[in-house]
Amino acid sequence: MEKLNINDLIVEYMAYKVRNDYNPIITTKEFTKFLKYFEEKIEVEKETDNIEEIFKSFYDTKNKKDWLTPKWIDGKKEYYSDPHMYLKNDGKDYYLEANYNLNINDLCGISTYNMFNEDVTGIRILIGEFLANQRKRSIKESFAPDASEWMVGCSAAANIINEIWKSYINEDINNQRWPKQCQDINKYLFDIDLSSIIGTKSIKEELCNAFDVFSKRIAILYHTDKNLKISSDSVNYLAYSNYRLLIEGYKELIEKAYDVDKKELELDFSKLTYREIYEEDKKYYFDSESYIMNNVKPIENEKAKTLVHNMYKRKKIIGE
Repeated sequence: MEKLNINDLIVEYMAYKVRNDYNPIITTKEFTKFLKYFEEKIEVEKETDNIEEIFKSFYDTKNKKDWLTPKWIDGKKEYYSDPHMYLKNDGKDYYLEANYNLNINDLCGISTYNMFNEDVTGIRILIGEFLANQRKRSIKESFAPDASEWMVGCSAAANIINEIWKSYINEDINNQRWPKQCQDINKYLFDIDLSSIIGTKSIKEELCNAFDVFSKRIAILYHTDKNLKISSDSVNYLAYSNYRLLIEGYKELIEKAYDVDKKELELDFSKLTYREIYEEDKKYYFDSESYIMNNVKPIENEKAKTLVHNMYKRKKIIGE
């Protein structure tokens, strides 16, 4: 087995934590314990045993090489540092914290990428064994966000519900069970529930229940992170972890929109925008980067506002 570099092990450890919904933070105390456990099985190449110095060296090295991003300034290509993790100090301990730049390319650029599969699997098994008793991330659904956070959560949830609705009726349209011209969720689910008239299965209650859960979960996540990102694309590790937290218990329902239709959801709360990315929207160039040619929409759009209004009108009617 090729000797494992300490910087590459840090990337593997952080990526494992984020991809498996653990807290995306590594303290020096935690990593000291992990390294002691890990080195009983696998040798690690490092210049010092001081974890604080290891973290500082890791952060400095990555910023000078792997985390550089090109930018054109006055016709010249220049590079600037765009970290995928932050090095912080809370006064008691140094720690590394993953951000929304951490993605699959971080794993593709380290030594484990060229190792035999069984070696990489062995490394990740050890990481998993060490983390097995750590608590995973969760959403504290007893928390009450403020009114503005609720509104953002409701608007974002409304856009997701609308996409699920569109995918659901598209299937019926393709099977000639639903009139093609009747696609507006506000008109044909709330003004009238067309399903009950034409004799197809209604998913009104299912969508309303999902809206209640999604809006609250998003509002709580947004309360804790105003730069929140949620993505159904697994290459974006932290945003995808947020997506899994959001859809817990509703995976089958949401996959009507974001699996069957082969499209991706991307919510960016730093800009309050969302977009759906279809396979045909992706253009691949010689450098294998994907350029998405599609519309970015505001989370708080008119259709979403109307849907939120209808959701709350329904709750008043049924006495919730």
